[in-house]
Amino acid sequence: MKKKILGFLVLLSCILLLSSCSFTQTDSNVNSQYNQTIETVRTAVWRSITSGNVSSAGVAIMKDGELVYNEGFGMADRLSSQGVDTQTQFNIGSVSKVFTTVALLQLAEEGLINLDEPVVTYLNDFTMADERYQLITVKMLLNHASGLPGTFARNGFATAEDPEFLSEFMDYLSQSTLKSDPGSISVYCNDGFTLAEVLIERVSGQTYADYLQEHIFDLAQMENTSCSFMPENQNIALNYKENGLANPVEIVNLMGTGGLSSTAADLCNFGQSLLNNDLISDASFQIMSQAQYGENTVPEGNPITDYGLGWDMVAVSDFVNQGVTVHSKNGATFQYSSQFYLIPEQNLVLAVTYSGNKDVTAVTNEITQAILKETGVVNTQPDAFESSITPIPAEILQYTGIYGGAGTIWRIRFDLTNNTMIVDEYIEGQFMESQEMSYFDDGYFHSESGMRYSFSKTAEKNLIIMTVPDADSHLVVGESMLPGEVTDTGNFTDSWWVPVNLSSYDLNAEATYTDSFDEMTGLIILDQGTAYALSDNMNSQMILQYARDLTDLKISLKDGVAMLSAYGYQYKNASAIEALANSQDFVIGADGANILRRLSNDAKLQISMPDKGRVVIYAPDYSIVYDSLFETQESIALEAGSVLLLSGIANDAFDVKVLN
Repeated sequence: MKKKILGFLVLLSCILLLSSCSFTQTDSNVNSQYNQTIETVRTAVWRSITSGNVSSAGVAIMKDGELVYNEGFGMADRLSSQGVDTQTQFNIGSVSKVFTTVALLQLAEEGLINLDEPVVTYLNDFTMADERYQLITVKMLLNHASGLPGTFARNGFATAEDPEFLSEFMDYLSQSTLKSDPGSISVYCNDGFTLAEVLIERVSGQTYADYLQEHIFDLAQMENTSCSFMPENQNIALNYKENGLANPVEIVNLMGTGGLSSTAADLCNFGQSLLNNDLISDASFQIMSQAQYGENTVPEGNPITDYGLGWDMVAVSDFVNQGVTVHSKNGATFQYSSQFYLIPEQNLVLAVTYSGNKDVTAVTNEITQAILKETGVVNTQPDAFESSITPIPAEILQYTGIYGGAGTIWRIRFDLTNNTMIVDEYIEGQFMESQEMSYFDDGYFHSESGMRYSFSKTAEKNLIIMTVPDADSHLVVGESMLPGEVTDTGNFTDSWWVPVNLSSYDLNAEATYTDSFDEMTGLIILDQGTAYALSDNMNSQMILQYARDLTDLKISLKDGVAMLSAYGYQYKNASAIEALANSQDFVIGADGANILRRLSNDAKLQISMPDKGRVVIYAPDYSIVYDSLFETQESIALEAGSVLLLSGIANDAFDVKVLN
């Protein structure tokens, strides 16, 4: 009986939530000419919200310069019963990259930069520990072909602004190497757009925020758009945890790559301003919207991510076979996700913003398909190509082996009896079978998701290629790996590392893990997913040219203790963390380093800390069990082996009491 009552209460609460949300949409703009599209929008968005992955949403559609649909969904602030309206701001993540691109194109039109000139022409303090950096051009920052390793992450996603973020980023680059030759391979790279942000500030003489306000937001009539949320703005879409409590407000210090806040309607105004050439000339827009990825991005055909400048795709594969060109940019942060579509030939702009992490692209595709059908541009989606299972050709067997990708390691083998490819994924130190795909007469192995897989070969390695179901669009998802020349992996083997430079406002407080890779001598693995080779027993080198978000892993010794550098973070080897005395006062030192202590026994802790201090506690398996940035507890019961991290500024004092 209790289960039935509980189920009824959950259903009732959902009904009340939906009802209360609908009352907040009084300023929505709905054109009844698009009834089928509106039905599709509302069904798809509420499906996302009721799934539990999305707190709220905003959707807008602009056709021929008219905002024909604009509506908010869900609660922006549950405590104050404030619903999402059409002026509610969301973080738009990497959609910000399109704004960074437009800013640089404006500066190019003024003759202040040349897209084909090396970045060092304009930034004399830009340097790297890799002489190839001098070949990186401005354009390569925008089409992801720079070869930069990935993402400088420290304080990138936070709860406060970091005024030193760009200077620390430049210092990070000065110690970094490249993963590929500049201009060769386009792999998604946030660092390129952070460097573009620096370039905009230096060349324009304005801050990035001031430049965008004057040269883009004001011109495009984007009244609810800003770099981070508008100061003192109460109309923002808060993000909520599973327990119903709001997460702290997210501030993205990766401004040029993902730090803008906006509304779906403002994004439509921005898109229309691009189509009207109000921000850049038609010539610049055409350059921006041409596919111009690195020549080795895929062995043949077109990349799924056919990067223009700033765009993820200049022609979304789902619509290519329908004769419709869709320019696309996706955005995702710790708390938000968004999608921005521009369809020039139809004078159509669509934007979807979510508070929460959900497949916003699939929803936007569904909405786009609906309005293209309702306006008579397309009739039906094309039928998928018919194919049948066939024997695996003998030449494919040469591709048996171990492959690495971004955060993943696979072992590929083939079953000639069943004509299948077996994919074993490396999970927690061992290979486990994850997929089995049949070989079809179209020359691909087909997965359950509909994606197709094949192999190719370069002069140096074998590649795994993923191809979309019904278009000639490909992506390199894996590269064969060889044993490394340096065999002493002991400094990295089976080691946990806890941050020592975690700020009190960084949303990422994760510990990290390194290990050797028994299947291949001389290779190490970061966080059980991404493989590196060693250049010596203290330093790694990147071996995956097609993987995103790589870093130079470096170990140094401080007072005889191993310290690891990665992504801008400094970590201490967890085996060297001191034990916590019974009760103790701590003061952050002049260097601002985190204080780390390990519990020798089960205990309950009570901690007093300064206003802007922070306490993070890791369980013995190094998962986070408590973080004062997200919650407050008077006392915390912990297992023996748990690790205490205290973060603050110099001279901050903490009082740690062991209650039992």
